[in-house]
Amino acid sequence: MSGINKVILVGRLGKDPESKQTRAGKEFSGFSVATSKKIGEEEKTTWHNIVVWNEHTAKYVNSYAIKGTLVYVEGEIENRTWEKQDGSKGYATDIVVGQYSGTVQILNDGRPREEAAAAKRPAKAKVEEARPEPGSFEEELDDEIPF
Repeated sequence: MSGINKVILVGRLGKDPESKQTRAGKEFSGFSVATSKKIGEEEKTTWHNIVVWNEHTAKYVNSYAIKGTLVYVEGEIENRTWEKQDGSKGYATDIVVGQYSGTVQILNDGRPREEAAAAKRPAKAKVEEARPEPGSFEEELDDEIPF
């Protein structure tokens, strides 16, 4: 009997996605997603490592998702182990969006990174008083208003 390994998450990015490449030059994306739940008065946040192997999806995420973006992620749980320099073993659990399975959808704040960065900067716009041009319709109405 075969099993099912499927994970669905809806959460916010903890930082901007990182575009990475394998030794063979294949592009993929890595980022973290936070999910939260309330238990009484306390809120518990869980962080999930996401790895996107589908190149088109990785480019989409790298181009449009930024820290704080709400995303829908569908993938599989994958556990990794490695040996650290001190001889101990390291363990990690990733949510993997595979080449042909899984998906990432941006639910809000999906805009190009350059545009998002510009929106975060304070605007240095000159504020001018709005005055009607001489002889305009608005100037004529201004004189006739009784209050």
